[in-house]
Amino acid sequence: MKYDEILSSIGEFGLYQKGILALLCFPSLSIGSFCMMLIAVLFTPNHRCKIPSLPNDTYAIQNPHHAQLVNETIPPSNDPTLVYDKCHIYNTTGISFDPDYQQANTSKTECNKWVYDQTVFTNTFTSQLNLVCGDSLKTSHIMMIFYFGFLVGDIILSMLSDSKGRKKTIYLAMFITLVTSISVTFAPEFYSFTILMFVVGGSAHGAFLSISVFLLIPESPRWLISKEREREAEVIIRKTAKVNKTQVPENMHFTKGDIPRQPEGKLWHVFVSPILLRRTLILAFNWMIVSMTYYGVTMNAANMGGHFFLNFFLMGLVEIPGVILCIVILDKLGRRWSNAGTMILGGIACLATIPTVVLGGDELQPLIITLALIGKAAATAAFATIYMFTAELVPTIVRNSSMGTCSCAARVGAMIAPYIAKSGEMIGGNFGMIEPLVVFGALSILAGLLLLLLPETLNKKLPDTIAEGEQFGRITELTEMEVPLAKNL
Repeated sequence: MKYDEILSSIGEFGLYQKGILALLCFPSLSIGSFCMMLIAVLFTPNHRCKIPSLPNDTYAIQNPHHAQLVNETIPPSNDPTLVYDKCHIYNTTGISFDPDYQQANTSKTECNKWVYDQTVFTNTFTSQLNLVCGDSLKTSHIMMIFYFGFLVGDIILSMLSDSKGRKKTIYLAMFITLVTSISVTFAPEFYSFTILMFVVGGSAHGAFLSISVFLLIPESPRWLISKEREREAEVIIRKTAKVNKTQVPENMHFTKGDIPRQPEGKLWHVFVSPILLRRTLILAFNWMIVSMTYYGVTMNAANMGGHFFLNFFLMGLVEIPGVILCIVILDKLGRRWSNAGTMILGGIACLATIPTVVLGGDELQPLIITLALIGKAAATAAFATIYMFTAELVPTIVRNSSMGTCSCAARVGAMIAPYIAKSGEMIGGNFGMIEPLVVFGALSILAGLLLLLLPETLNKKLPDTIAEGEQFGRITELTEMEVPLAKNL
């Protein structure tokens, strides 16, 4: 018997499979924390130069005498949203202090020691290593390399998964994640921290399950059969039938041939077809932009003002309505309009932050945060939709390679996002607060409009070959749903 026939007998989605699915929901908690933890670890607090003559200097004003020393030593900031210059100190060597004279004539020099605002975090890796001013881009470098680890890890772990099995790959990835995530807490300087975060990023995507959970997850019976490990597959099949309260077919036999391999095309088959190349490039661009927006808007939470933890919490919370929105509209609007619509909606929400800053002040800050949350929810819906749209649009023969290409594009988007988010901090002022949202918004609208050039896949016979892929979506083609309608007409 073929495995699909056995699966029909024992239940394709019975109690056993639902239990496995419930256990597999835990990985989202783990991977979500790893994906976003650097936003907190690399948080850059407000800071100013340390007063050289004051050993116990703090960012918070201690008393009137401390306030006078700060005013005598630290230049005021040119950024209207800040009080102190972050990177410079008055050069008062050999000059007796005169407030009026010094403000106008005393030169400024860069400092090499800082004090930090501790109202949000007592200490972060950024403040511990003074990754500010001239070294501020190093935090973006760490994030970029971390997401590059995602890309490398996805490639390596997917190959191991096919050759060694899903379960062993999870064991290995979990062990590496456990060791490196503990080790990174003791990293003393920039380079060791960055290398360890690269390894954490590379292993975290495969380490989805906690130690207590993955022992309950069976190996894939389909994979076991393909490797001629029928006895192990039979044990899992019988356990499935027992939990589902169904019967295993009598005289059950299967061979490696029961799991036929689909014909696999090469990526170059896509590049020699102008139609498929154009579609793949549009999809890859969208994967890059939606990933950039998804991560980047959350990274920008610290730059939007207000309460950091509340902003960060809300950025995660809005993903729930974002996914619900995707479920509601996917079969009603179709894949193309669902994907394009959520991209454009998110882009408009991000761009709408411009007039709130131009026309208003601090009183409109809640509106800025609300618009950013709408952008994040829309990006979440678009991210969920584009997986399905891409898998349905590209021909079966090149589906794996095309999905891999688009996934790589998404990782590139995640690697770019930290620099766009950091640019707002470096620009400063009111415009710096919204500049990353403007970039994300404009690119999201462009990506959404490009999606409208692609054909709809809902309720259509999906392409299997390159030739079918080239013909798919053409006006002259009658799909299986349209043929009966044409006959009736």
